[in-house]
Amino acid sequence: MRICSGCYVVQGGKGLTTKKHLEPIIVITLLILIPLIFVAPNVYSATEHPSGVVEQPDFLQGPSNKFILIILDGVGTDVMLDDEMMPELNSRLDEYAVLRVTTGPLTLSATCVKEMMTGVPNDPVDGLNNFDLNHPGGVDPWLLAAESPQHDVIMIGSYVMGNMYDAESSLDFIYTFKGHSDYYEGDDETYEIVVSVNENNSHNTIAAHFSGPDKVGHTWGIDSVEYAKKMIDIDKKIVQLVDILGDDWNVIITADHGMTESGTHGSAEQVTRDVRALIKGPDIKPQTSQDAHQRDISALTAALIHQPFPVQLNGQIPLDVLAYDDSQKAAIEQWNWQAAQQRYAFFNNGEVVTSDDEINWELVSDETKFDSNNDTLPALLTWVVGVLFCLYFFRSQMAAGRMFVLEAVTFATFVSILVYSQNRLDFSAMIPRGLGAACAVYLASTALSQYIRKSHKSRDSKPIISVLLSPIVIPYLIGLCFILTFDVSKSVVIGTMVWVVTYPLYKFQFSNDSTAKVQFSEGFYWIMAIACLTFSGIRLWFMLIPMFFFAVKSFQDYRRTTTSLRDNIQTIMLSLLLFISIIFVNNRITGFHVMNRLLRMGWPVDIISTIALSLLILGAIYLSNAIAKEANDLQSMTRYGGFTILCFLSLIFESSNYDRLIILALTIAYVYAIKTTFASEKSSQGQQILKFVVASHIMVIWGVWAAIVVLLMLPCVTIMLSKFSDQSINLDKSFTNPKVFVAMALTPWMIWILWWTLLGQVNGVQTCVEGICPHPRELDLGRVQVRGGYFGDRVNPNLYWMITMISMPIAIVSTWLMTVVRQSGMSLKPYMISQVLLALGSLNVLAFSAESPRLLFSVTWNIVFALLQIGFAILAELLHHYTTRYSNYNEKESSNAVIA
Repeated sequence: MRICSGCYVVQGGKGLTTKKHLEPIIVITLLILIPLIFVAPNVYSATEHPSGVVEQPDFLQGPSNKFILIILDGVGTDVMLDDEMMPELNSRLDEYAVLRVTTGPLTLSATCVKEMMTGVPNDPVDGLNNFDLNHPGGVDPWLLAAESPQHDVIMIGSYVMGNMYDAESSLDFIYTFKGHSDYYEGDDETYEIVVSVNENNSHNTIAAHFSGPDKVGHTWGIDSVEYAKKMIDIDKKIVQLVDILGDDWNVIITADHGMTESGTHGSAEQVTRDVRALIKGPDIKPQTSQDAHQRDISALTAALIHQPFPVQLNGQIPLDVLAYDDSQKAAIEQWNWQAAQQRYAFFNNGEVVTSDDEINWELVSDETKFDSNNDTLPALLTWVVGVLFCLYFFRSQMAAGRMFVLEAVTFATFVSILVYSQNRLDFSAMIPRGLGAACAVYLASTALSQYIRKSHKSRDSKPIISVLLSPIVIPYLIGLCFILTFDVSKSVVIGTMVWVVTYPLYKFQFSNDSTAKVQFSEGFYWIMAIACLTFSGIRLWFMLIPMFFFAVKSFQDYRRTTTSLRDNIQTIMLSLLLFISIIFVNNRITGFHVMNRLLRMGWPVDIISTIALSLLILGAIYLSNAIAKEANDLQSMTRYGGFTILCFLSLIFESSNYDRLIILALTIAYVYAIKTTFASEKSSQGQQILKFVVASHIMVIWGVWAAIVVLLMLPCVTIMLSKFSDQSINLDKSFTNPKVFVAMALTPWMIWILWWTLLGQVNGVQTCVEGICPHPRELDLGRVQVRGGYFGDRVNPNLYWMITMISMPIAIVSTWLMTVVRQSGMSLKPYMISQVLLALGSLNVLAFSAESPRLLFSVTWNIVFALLQIGFAILAELLHHYTTRYSNYNEKESSNAVIA
């Protein structure tokens, strides 16, 4: 198929020149890259913090009691206070004071431990450096204690503390991390070292990190028998340890973060941010409680070990739990306040908090925010110039007169709202999510609805309904919601959530474009598509809603023909997969995530599950062939089923040696499948072999459900792709028709998001104070199942080995899906351009991310995701090119041989 690469928009029925085709790409790229020069170095760099200390009050100048900080990795509030999970510790709660701790929004082990031990707020970029997060610099209570002759400091644990403190010669660090699949050995060694330290009286200040609970939670989930067994073991160890240390030790038992039911963290879900700190000792008043931030633990540490208060430490000492009299607590708070004043002055150009001695912590509550005005101005200027350029470039394709004014004002207002929503995440984090959902649904619905048979669309009989054909209805819907709620955030979220369902429903089931009362030009659709695609808050998962209505409408169209039910099975299956991907992933509302649960059930645990999973994978093979209308003869089933079951055995044996044999077998199978695919006379056979090799590969890493998804998806998406090629609109004009261009840009996206959702990696919507809200993002690393990372090295896999094992089948399936799209005759160029727009738009939003680490985390991964998708598309284009070239060569050789 030939793509019109030398034209971009229609002008007088003719394509523009190559120069004109490149002009908008060059200008928009330069516009968005300009702020990157000024913004990225600031956002992706470490923040400079004040130096110095404030000397402790006189009564804290002398030697302190012994001190130990015990960190239980991944043990949230619900687990720590569970009588069945930790019975021994809970039976002694009356001996402890309790801090109700809230972590920062980056619920990763390194970021949480950093704030807990140093008191320095995380930089926005820290979440990206989780596995190699260094000390923020300056001093903290632990470094001050290590330099003090009164303290001998030792730290025992994993890479988390090691990355920050291992290079410090003034303290001892013992590495007890035995690998990601070590659930007991490392914790046993940590326990034994602490006992030995106490017996030998070699150190009086200890930090002990027990990482086993986090590893067990990641592998089996916190509602599993394995996790419960692990927590009972940890519970006994901790209680015994506290008893062995004795009453002259101040003890803090806490966690870095919590975990979701499925054993994930990293997101800002409240269950991962709620932890407890149980504190006891001679300086602690038992049976007291107080709310605290995780940084406050560092402030409390400074008081308990009698060290000066570092000015860079941004924490408040929890006075209620201290066993001091009122005058001493007042002196401690004043000491804390002096450091807070100096920190405030550092970040506010020497400005004094207050002129009197009154302590008011609310005055310094915002001191951790970064001044980003210098960054936002270039970004805002870029958007303004970008809007003007789009209006200028597409002016010939836009309406005339009053309609042009309406389109221009609508577009400028829309872009302003999108940008402003990202800049005011402090007001509402839900508004950009709702707008992002509306963007995705608007693009997908308008693009896909053109491929519905016009003769089967109902004519509009009610003028009031026809306005739903345009996104201009959103302001009215939001206004109605505001009248009912008097809340801007709720109005936007409720309005967009209603519209993302009603708009595609009406677009596919009832509307006819020719009857629309408001007709927008092609130029308007071009500029609106650019705005939506450059919006980093776009919620891709919501495209599955119009995709579902498209599948249902396609099935209705097929029913009107003489096509048999067997021929419709692909459309039925596609509709079913879309339905469960929309309905059964909203665990915040329903309380369960079917896709994620099916994924976690993909590993055999006993004989019954082994037999059941074996039958499921064989059934999926048969059903996949049936859907694809391929042969289901005994020889074919034996060949493909036998290889798949051979790989399935690796899930049972859990042997590194057997895993390596499977890796070798998969490699050989890939080579054979690709070689067979290149041979034109066996291309269908090669595709069939490749499908089962890919399914087997993802099964050994991600489990049986992942393999079933792969087997069922290919024949289902082909029906959607064939739907496009059946229509009268010429795909060769994708660069001249905005709706065709957007359809081709979004189709691979929708297919990929469908697969990613079926893999259990997406939460659809959630409950929040606004009601029903979009989930923060589709790319949530906290939901990735790491169990497959142990494949090939079951004892102590290297981090990079784990990343390779987990990501390789993801990359292969992604490339394979892009290849399927390409083989259908659809160009991937629009898809790659859309990814470039998303990446560039995300880069420009960096200016607003300094005060929102979660936004930086999301934007950065959006950029990485877009670049990866471009890479998958390029690989697919190359594979298609060389496959076609090789097949043509073979056919030519065969033809010559016949002639000879």
